[in-house]
Amino acid sequence: MPVSRRARRVALWIVVGVLAIQLFPAWLWQTNPPVVREPAWDGPLTQRLARNACYDCHSNETVWPVYARIAPVSWLVTSDVVSGRRVLNFSEWGVAHAAAAGQRKGPEDVVKAVRDGEMPPEIYSSMHAAARLDEPSRADLIRGLRLSLR
Repeated sequence: MPVSRRARRVALWIVVGVLAIQLFPAWLWQTNPPVVREPAWDGPLTQRLARNACYDCHSNETVWPVYARIAPVSWLVTSDVVSGRRVLNFSEWGVAHAAAAGQRKGPEDVVKAVRDGEMPPEIYSSMHAAARLDEPSRADLIRGLRLSLR
């Protein structure tokens, strides 16, 4: 069955649209500023669990995946990291930021988010196996966060 002229035109516009949105380069905001100060981790287990489950969105050590360069996914990933760092940034632990003072999360907020299963978000952990926390790991992370984030 031949493809209609209208279907080809629609397909062409879809391709043009996908290419056009690449002109809005969210990757310009995909930076990793220097690490200023990290929490005094209570041990290597807590640090490893936090790195695996939290650091891509809540540190200056984000590992930017290839798909984070392709719009519209790049817009979502970049927005999540920028807002995640604004709320909690392990690479700038204890550093005051006047602009974000009301948005920063304290230690108990961090523990509550992990305990309640809000963090790491399911969409993130579904794509990053190391971020998946079973109950013993979640309990270890919570205990370690309580000891480390005083």
